[in-house]
Amino acid sequence: MKQYYEDIVEERLEWIKRDRPSHIRHLKVAQRARTFIAKTRQKVVVLDVGAGFGEVLALLRGLMCYRVACDISRRALEIAKKRIDDVIVCDAEKLPIRDNSIDLLLCVEVLEHLINPKDLLNEVRRILHSKGKFILTTPNADSKYYKHDKEHLHRFNKETLTRLISEARLEVTSISSIKIRHRVWLIPLLSYEESILVEGKKNHECIP
Repeated sequence: MKQYYEDIVEERLEWIKRDRPSHIRHLKVAQRARTFIAKTRQKVVVLDVGAGFGEVLALLRGLMCYRVACDISRRALEIAKKRIDDVIVCDAEKLPIRDNSIDLLLCVEVLEHLINPKDLLNEVRRILHSKGKFILTTPNADSKYYKHDKEHLHRFNKETLTRLISEARLEVTSISSIKIRHRVWLIPLLSYEESILVEGKKNHECIP
């Protein structure tokens, strides 16, 4: 899998530059992240898992945060490191991060690509600070757009995603949708993409 993502870096970069739905998702996640950082009122460590070229972290520039991108693709991170604070080449299901060290964890459209998505969620719980927060998105399997989806290894709706997060001893504090209507030039179409947007934290009621 690692070699696959290394081989398609140029293709991914060109696609991300012109993909309107991705840009909107990044803006939505960055907006939530900005709110958390502003409320914290002190410098926080933000980790983006599966960060790609660092698009979301770049939107947090100038805020009270130390921005770290991790991704399986070294070549993608070579581009990301030009506009953020630090990068880590690693597998999302085994993060080389200290326990309880991350204040805000971001994960945008990644879970559906992993062989074992629960392994990542277990890692989220391990590395997240006791007062930390996570924000993640994944395509909504209930959306007609993804009805015949063959690109992703896993498909989640709000119910199955909430269950998986709970099994990792994490707590969902907010769950909503990002609906992005397709366009031809500037003309909106009836079809749209929909992602699930989840905010959460550690579930401290669970026994470690």
